[in-house]
Amino acid sequence: MMGKTFDAGDLSDLIGVVYEAALENNQWQSLITRVTDMFPGFFGWTSSFHDEYWLGMYTADGFNDLLLERWDTERGDEDQVFTEMPDELNDMRRVQRTRQMPTLGGILKSREVFTDAELQSFNFYQQKMKPMGIGHWLGLAFAVSGPRYATIAFAEIDSMPVEKDYEGLHDLLTLLSPHIVRATRLARALHLAKQSADAFQGFLDVVAVPLVVCDGDGLVQFGNAAGQRLIARGSALKQSARGRISLADPHDTDRLFQCFRSIEDSQTPTGLRIEDEMGPLSLCIAPFHPRMSPEAQADRHIFENRTLYAIFAGTEGEARVNPGLLQDVFGLTPREAQVCSLIVAGKTPAEIARSDGLAEKTVRNQVQSVLEKVGVNATGALSEALSVFRIVGAISDPDDPALFTPEAGLFSHRLREPNR
Repeated sequence: MMGKTFDAGDLSDLIGVVYEAALENNQWQSLITRVTDMFPGFFGWTSSFHDEYWLGMYTADGFNDLLLERWDTERGDEDQVFTEMPDELNDMRRVQRTRQMPTLGGILKSREVFTDAELQSFNFYQQKMKPMGIGHWLGLAFAVSGPRYATIAFAEIDSMPVEKDYEGLHDLLTLLSPHIVRATRLARALHLAKQSADAFQGFLDVVAVPLVVCDGDGLVQFGNAAGQRLIARGSALKQSARGRISLADPHDTDRLFQCFRSIEDSQTPTGLRIEDEMGPLSLCIAPFHPRMSPEAQADRHIFENRTLYAIFAGTEGEARVNPGLLQDVFGLTPREAQVCSLIVAGKTPAEIARSDGLAEKTVRNQVQSVLEKVGVNATGALSEALSVFRIVGAISDPDDPALFTPEAGLFSHRLREPNR
C-alpha cells in the first residue's frame, strides 16, 4: 500500500485535464493517458454496461495496443467498440452487482468485492483478463441512467514488474470524481443544448422559456438559463443533491412521472397544470431523443435511443402570467414581475399605485424598467411578447379559445394529462 500524495498544483492541473478530456474527440483519452503515466502498471479504458451486460469498451487511441488486440479479435477498428459479449463472460459483473451497485461518481473497487482466488475463478477473468495479463481494477461511474452506466476504469497489469499504487490511484479518483461527473454533464449539456435549439426552434426563437431536460428517473441532464433559474427558485421545480427533479407538491411529482410513462408509450407531448406560491403554471412535457455526440462513445451507449423528457414552463389560457416565470426569463425583480403581470392583466399604473399605496411615478418607473428588460417599447406590446408562455400552456388545452381556434390546425387532437 503506497498511497501517493498530491499537492495543490498537481490537483489543479489534473482538474484542468478532466474538463479538457470531457470535450476532446476521443473522450477521456488525455485523462487516461495522464493517470497511467502517474501510476505505472495500470491499463486504462472506459466501458458502458446495461446491468451486468457489456455495451462497449473504448481505450485511448494508440494506448496499450498489444493489450487491446488480445481483448477481442472481433472489435470494431474504427471506433474501438466491443460488443456482443457472450453471456458466460458476464459472470464477474453479475456477482459484483449483488455486492456493490454503481452510483454516479462512486468508485468501484474489485479488491473490496473479490479475493484474488475468487477473481481468478470467473470465466471473464480466465478468458479475457488473464490473456491480457491484467488483474484487480478500480472504476469510476461517470454516467448513470436507469440500468445503464459508464465507467472510467484502471486495471493492474500483472505482467508488468512494477509496484502498483492501487490505494493512491483510488485516492486520486476520489478527489477527481466530482469534477469528472460535472465535466461529463457539461459536455452532454453542450450537445443537448444545440439539439434542443434545433428540436424546439419555435419556442426558443421567440423567447427562452424555462426548459429542463431530464431522463426517465428524473435526473436533470440539461437546463437553459431560465430553466436553471426556475429550479434555483425552488417554488415549482426542485432538484435534489443527487440531481433528481421533483415538484413542490409530492402528488404533482407523481403526476409528472405518470407523464413520463405516458410519453414513453405514446411518444406524444402532454401537459400538466400545477400551482406554486406565485400562482398557476402549465408544464409542457415532450419526448426528446438525443443523438449523442459520436466522440462521447460511452455517453452515447448510455443515452442513445432512450427517451429523455423536455419540460417547458408556461401559463394556461387567460390566466395571469406567473410572476416567477417573468423573473426566470427576463431577470425581473419580484416587484417588477408583479407589476408586469398586473399590466398584462389590464391594470393601469395609476390603478396599481392606488392598490399598493405607492406614488404613480414610482410604478411608472417600475413599468419602464420592465419594458427595457423585456425588450419592448410600450405596455401594449407586453402581451404579445409574453404570448409564448401561453403557447406552452396550450399543450394542456389546445382548444382554449384564448390561444388558438380549432381551424388553426396547430393541434390535431386534445392532449390529456394522466389520470390522477
